[in-house]
Amino acid sequence: MSRAIAIVGLAGQSRDRAPFHDPEWELWGLNSVWHQVPRGVKWDRYFELHDLTTSKLARLSRLKCQIYQRRNFPFTEIMEEFDKPKPYFTSTPAWMMAFAMLLMREEEGRKRIGLWGIQMEERIEYNKQRGCLEYLIGRAVERGIEIVLPKGCLLMRGRLYASDCRVAI
Repeated sequence: MSRAIAIVGLAGQSRDRAPFHDPEWELWGLNSVWHQVPRGVKWDRYFELHDLTTSKLARLSRLKCQIYQRRNFPFTEIMEEFDKPKPYFTSTPAWMMAFAMLLMREEEGRKRIGLWGIQMEERIEYNKQRGCLEYLIGRAVERGIEIVLPKGCLLMRGRLYASDCRVAI
C-alpha cells in the first residue's frame, strides 16, 4: 500500500500546482489557504495552530474534515518521536511534516510527502523557520519517505559548497 500526503501552504508560486484533484494524495491544508484555492477542494485534514477567533473557527468547521488546533494536535506524541537531539519545531508546516512521518512510521509501501505553497522565502519569520523544515525533510528521507517539491520551490536549494574542489587520493 502507498500513502501520499500533500501539505499545502499559502505561497502562490507553487500552491496552485498542488494535486487538488488527484485521489492518490491526501490534502492537508493550513492557516487560511482554504479560501485561496479553487472551490470544491476537499481537504482530508486541516491545521490551524494559531489562536482562533470565533468567526474563523466557524468558517473552518465548514470544511468537513478533521481540523487540528492547539487543543487537539498531538504535540506530545510528535515530540516523543522526534526528541533527539532535541525537539525542534518552528512552524505549522514543520509540525505537519513530523505528524505525517509519525502516521507513516509503521506503514509499508511507497510513502510520499509533498510540499506545495511552502516557500520559506527571505522574510525574517521564514528565515527562522526554514532550517527546521529542511531538517525534517532530511529526517523523512532517512525514513525512506520520498519528498516531492514542486518546480521553483525554494526549499533544499543553495550552492553546493566546495563542489569545484578536487580530492587527491
